[in-house]
Amino acid sequence: MGALEALGSGLLRHPRKVVAAWLLATSLGAVFALELVDSCRFQFDPVPGTPSYGAQERFHADFPKTLYGDVEVVLISCRGPCASVAEVPFAADAAARLLAKCTELDRKNPGFFTNYTDHFEFSQSAAARVAAIAGSRSPFLSTSNRTLMFQLTWQVPPSQ
Repeated sequence: MGALEALGSGLLRHPRKVVAAWLLATSLGAVFALELVDSCRFQFDPVPGTPSYGAQERFHADFPKTLYGDVEVVLISCRGPCASVAEVPFAADAAARLLAKCTELDRKNPGFFTNYTDHFEFSQSAAARVAAIAGSRSPFLSTSNRTLMFQLTWQVPPSQ
């Protein structure tokens, strides 16, 4: 008889002890799990050296004035050489379509979006005028002027 067969037949001969051992293990596990919940922190930072880490580093270098918050972004870049992506018709059209879609979704689902904007919307705002006076530039346009950012923040509303 092999080791696994001996173990299996021993467990079958003592079913109450097996159930008691599982109940004890589950109870201890639950106690320790409750202790661990408070000390667990979910971190979604990419591992250094991975492509995701490189992309995040480049994003923060290209858009240094963005907050390190949880937002969704769509990056629109020049396909070929360009002085500024803001002057490329495709970029303006893509941003306008994204804005229209977010506006439509926001109308159909009030409270879903907390904010959505892009370089073109920002350029028309009072904040842009203040930034220009202060010598600042749009936080939605990369430092190279080759990429612009459409940023949206959303939340799942509580169920009713």
